[in-house]
Amino acid sequence: MLLDEWLRLLAIVVVSAILISWAWPCSSPQQREPTQFVPASFPRSAAVGNRAVADAVQNPDDAILFYMYSDDVFQPDLCDDPAARDLPKGGYWCMGTEWALQASKHPWRVHDPSKAQLFVIPFDLCASHASRKPCHKKGHINRVEALVAAINQSKWFLRNGGRDHMWVMPHNGLPAALIGKRNWGFGRGRGAVFLNAPRSRLIENMTIGRYLSYHLTLRDEVRVGFSAKQHDWLREEEKWGCTVVLPIVTPKSLWITETFERWEARKIFIFFRGNGGLGGGCFMKVAERARAKAIDLGRQNLSWPGLTVLTNAHAATPADYRSEIKSAKYCLVFACDDPQTSRYFEAIVAGCIPVLINDAWSVSVAPFAARVNYAAFTITIPEAIWTANAAAAAHLIYNRPRGEQRRMQRALMQAQRELLWRHNQSNVATNVLHAAHDCIAQ
Repeated sequence: MLLDEWLRLLAIVVVSAILISWAWPCSSPQQREPTQFVPASFPRSAAVGNRAVADAVQNPDDAILFYMYSDDVFQPDLCDDPAARDLPKGGYWCMGTEWALQASKHPWRVHDPSKAQLFVIPFDLCASHASRKPCHKKGHINRVEALVAAINQSKWFLRNGGRDHMWVMPHNGLPAALIGKRNWGFGRGRGAVFLNAPRSRLIENMTIGRYLSYHLTLRDEVRVGFSAKQHDWLREEEKWGCTVVLPIVTPKSLWITETFERWEARKIFIFFRGNGGLGGGCFMKVAERARAKAIDLGRQNLSWPGLTVLTNAHAATPADYRSEIKSAKYCLVFACDDPQTSRYFEAIVAGCIPVLINDAWSVSVAPFAARVNYAAFTITIPEAIWTANAAAAAHLIYNRPRGEQRRMQRALMQAQRELLWRHNQSNVATNVLHAAHDCIAQ
């Protein structure tokens, strides 16, 4: 009898163990993946500041296979022209060469076009146009006409009408000039033309990479709160399939990587230098007023927790500017001629936490907005609040707990590789490919 009860009890225990193992698979603490916090609005594989950020090589399942045209017509020789290599003022808009360099070495690149999900046109319009002397008896117009002919003859382009093709042409006006809508290129008044005949269907379905989204028009004051009546940066005829907004190129001379303790010891608390845009003023008048408030704030005898540089004057030398911004904790970032500005990315590369006073930034110029958590390392102040009372709004900058400052500085350091083309471990090309793929899919 006792034996029967013992066997019955043993059977219950065995069956219970089997049921538990089905419902709750056993794993040791060493086998389980450690839990990491990622903001709910950002996918685990994409959140900046998390070590689970997907690297191209480590996550082949996430790969976006692309084919980059490599014929001479797509990557023409410019005879090492210094004018093309060292672009003139405003050349930070030209990311074509940086993009082509990263893409050429990317592990997702395939050399069999039949396996590609995306096709990349590496021709750098900015560099080609900046080159003033013919190379192999071909000038810029010759190079572009040969390129357009090659694109229109490509069976891979014709297969889907260019819908799976991407071309980085970031300077304002380049797409319209390319399709023959207006004769304007890199710099006005220099006879800058790209084509002699309309090519309106060439980029009709393409994905275009540029520093500013074309989806907004600067005349639309209701939607974004600014106007550009003197100067049209976004035009109705600039129509193409999809836009990937890209970060601008920053000089490596500004790059700094440091600990929170080193950042905390920086001497300049808040930094801004700027005397307006083209012609000395900003085309965006809301931005011009916001900038003026910063200058007024710098003239007031306020008790700041450190030195301040708030002025409309340039630094005495480029070296002085580099020294100042790399010694600053917080950098004010305003719009000017358009919502995009080099100052935001210069702040990031210099390790200066950006204070964004630019309402249109997140709407039209934030690169990889679906993959980069800008709130983790950026302080945002609405233009209206800053303009109404800049001194009061400044409390949003300096009344921050030390722990929050530490988190923001750490997130800024981690975000550098996601947004800086020339970072030693730059992840920009991967972000471009993801953005292009998502844009086309939608």
